[in-house]
Amino acid sequence: MPGVTADPGQPTATATGTYSYTVTMSGTAGPTTMTQKVVTESSSGGVTLQQVTQSEPQQGSGAPGEGNDVEHVSFGPQGNSQLATDLEAAGQTIDCTWSPPILELPAGLASGKHWTLAGSCHVTVFGQAATIQLSGQGTVVGSQVVTVGSDDVAVWVIDDSYTIVVHVPAFGVSITLQHSATDRVSGRLGLIIEEDATDSYTSGTQTMTTVSHQTLQSIHPT
Repeated sequence: MPGVTADPGQPTATATGTYSYTVTMSGTAGPTTMTQKVVTESSSGGVTLQQVTQSEPQQGSGAPGEGNDVEHVSFGPQGNSQLATDLEAAGQTIDCTWSPPILELPAGLASGKHWTLAGSCHVTVFGQAATIQLSGQGTVVGSQVVTVGSDDVAVWVIDDSYTIVVHVPAFGVSITLQHSATDRVSGRLGLIIEEDATDSYTSGTQTMTTVSHQTLQSIHPT
């Protein structure tokens, strides 16, 4: 497309403001809206720290992570990392500080780039000690230009998958989330433009699977 750079860019801090996504999800009546509010907390020495608050569409299913979540992220020489996540689940807030931080997008993005997603944290669930462990991988499989509203945006096409296991020893409970997705990401804008995802939640003998698609409505924040 004329005037659009073919390079989607390297991981860059997101412009502050609120972004809206249209989300369709299996098992729901129709499209819903998810909002993402980005606030820059600090920027110095080549590292920018941001807080990202997401208002998730409700699934009405009791799945972990429904409601709002707050991510604390950094952009620096290594790329884009998630430092901590505050999740609303089962009527409470769970504060997870990842060790090590989750590398969401590495520096040096290019077709064929592959990286590991890994981290864990210790949290409290219903007053009991619990652990959350995440493991997975991401791969850049190509690049393309997509249209968002009236803007043409170059994006990386990224396949990623990860497993999250929440273990609460006192209750003898483990909950597993398996996520796989194809994301279209603008490194230059610091935004996921589109995502097609499949998520499976397993607790005991029960498993629930959802398929979702989300699309950014505008690259210009409000």
